[in-house]
Amino acid sequence: MLFSVFFIQGPMAFAAFVLGLRASRRRLLADPAANIDLWRKMARWGWGIGLPLQAVAAGMQVGAIASGNPFSPAGAAGLALGFATAPILTAGYIGTIALMLARNPRFLSVMAPAGRMSLTVYIGESALLSLVFSAYGLGYFGQWGAFPVVATAIASWALLSVFAWLWMKRFSQGPLERVLALITGKKQSA
Repeated sequence: MLFSVFFIQGPMAFAAFVLGLRASRRRLLADPAANIDLWRKMARWGWGIGLPLQAVAAGMQVGAIASGNPFSPAGAAGLALGFATAPILTAGYIGTIALMLARNPRFLSVMAPAGRMSLTVYIGESALLSLVFSAYGLGYFGQWGAFPVVATAIASWALLSVFAWLWMKRFSQGPLERVLALITGKKQSA
């Protein structure tokens, strides 16, 4: 598991962070209507290419698991294809959301506090879910089916979103965003 976290998920998460930072600095989502052509391309690529390739990858992995050998060549190829094409499908999600925001700027306003506290919410969700599923917490890893796991993930996100909404009524930054601002020397936003 540590190999996966450090050498597969870690670099991918870091790459996504760098891309998000770059998009933020270019203020790509600050005015979604200014980049309609980009969003349309991203949506077309994501849904037209990314989604079918992700379906193929999922099919390969599920088939390998169902055959009792998740580490078979088909399972490994499905995993590799899934990792390689996930950014394409992600582009489709981002493009679609940006198009919806261009059409209706208040579309996601209810999520603004959680977005302004995204680091705190992200780390908070990891901490909460690790307490539910890890042996040092409640130890439910591998004991629940897909539905309760997904419901728990959604509930943890909802709980942290309510926390973010309450926090942002009083403070201008989330707690971990404030720590990051102190580390990087960035002035506190108003």
